[in-house]
Amino acid sequence: MKRILSYLFFMVFMITISFGSAGCSKVIDTHENKVDNTEPVTLKLILWGNDQRKELTQKAIELFQQKHSNVKFETKMYSSTTDIKVNLAMNTADEEIPDIIQTNYDFIHNYALRDLFEPLNPYIDQNILNLSDVDKLYLEDGIDNNQLYGVPLGINAYCIAVNPLVFEKAGIDIPKLGYTYDELYEVAKKLKTQIKDEDFYPLANFVDFNTYVRSRESTYFNSKGTALGYEDDKIYEDYFKIQKKWLDEGLIAPDVLNDKNVLLTSGKSAIWWGVSNGVAGLSKTAKTVMKIISVPSYTKGKITSCVRPSMFFSVSAYSKHKKEAVEFINFITNDLDANDILKGERGVPISEKVSASVEQKLSEADKQQYLLMKYIKENPSPSDPPTPNTSGNVNSLFARLSTQILKGEITPEESAKNFRTGANKILSGVKGE
Repeated sequence: MKRILSYLFFMVFMITISFGSAGCSKVIDTHENKVDNTEPVTLKLILWGNDQRKELTQKAIELFQQKHSNVKFETKMYSSTTDIKVNLAMNTADEEIPDIIQTNYDFIHNYALRDLFEPLNPYIDQNILNLSDVDKLYLEDGIDNNQLYGVPLGINAYCIAVNPLVFEKAGIDIPKLGYTYDELYEVAKKLKTQIKDEDFYPLANFVDFNTYVRSRESTYFNSKGTALGYEDDKIYEDYFKIQKKWLDEGLIAPDVLNDKNVLLTSGKSAIWWGVSNGVAGLSKTAKTVMKIISVPSYTKGKITSCVRPSMFFSVSAYSKHKKEAVEFINFITNDLDANDILKGERGVPISEKVSASVEQKLSEADKQQYLLMKYIKENPSPSDPPTPNTSGNVNSLFARLSTQILKGEITPEESAKNFRTGANKILSGVKGE
């Protein structure tokens, strides 16, 4: 129902833009005159990421300030989304939420439905936020009750990155798009045989459970977040049987080797699972172009990766400077010069004109994520339901049971039953799990 409502909203939204916004038919002019506002404004912005993201974001902020001389920023960088959630939890009661929050799919809906984020539709209507050049598909995951609460900062997808130098050394072809888990297993065995190094593991890591569930044409959680989304426990059992078999055969690096990025870039592994916008950084470290392919499929030719927002910018409902906050989000979304700075570090830009402009100036390593996103868009797969608020407790239970399975303390069949019982209690609100 949520998807249907979202689709209807977009139909109305696009018609409104077509007839009511004469100035919305093009990307905001990147050489517009500096805004002459005299009232000083300070925008508080919180985000997570590494030093590179912090540096690029700060440069984009400085460019914005050249055109908005009255606006100052107080920016705070965190290392993870967990830290962002803690910050919001501590400040919500005092109504001191920062003006602009970098959010993700795991918690944007939680805050939106509690009226803590500002609905952005009125700013679209006033042409303060210009989304006329954005595919409606990219915006759908930021909508609740027909209101847009977050603008994606980029799109990405879960993917497999491969080190081509290792494949060349082994004399093995990189898997073709649409390959299966069985085919990946055969490739991993060949790599293990050909690379004569006892410290070499073909796979730096294994796909997460959600990715595997998607390959079985189901979802981790149901659409309401009140129970698990998959009904057949064989999915859970098969996931761990595959993972344990491959670990026991030395095809996957053990968890004690916890820096999976280094394994790939150093050539100690050939295959890495992660998000597409993170691969360019791996290429720079390895000084070779890491190739990006889709995640494995359960059925030959079936594409299970989906287009997903890497993260959003949302505006606090308590902000005293909502208009200026939205103007900054519009700037990040549409300004060509700003995106020349950002270079798709958070994923492929959602504006088609911005994306095309940035892509023309990218290195081969940076272009890899663009190629994957185009392929997935041409072979679409449905996105997942919003992550429920209690997902953290479910994931903790999953991790605990996972350790027991991989240590041989419990069978996948026994664990599947325990996980379903425990997870559904958590998701339904039963205390004690």
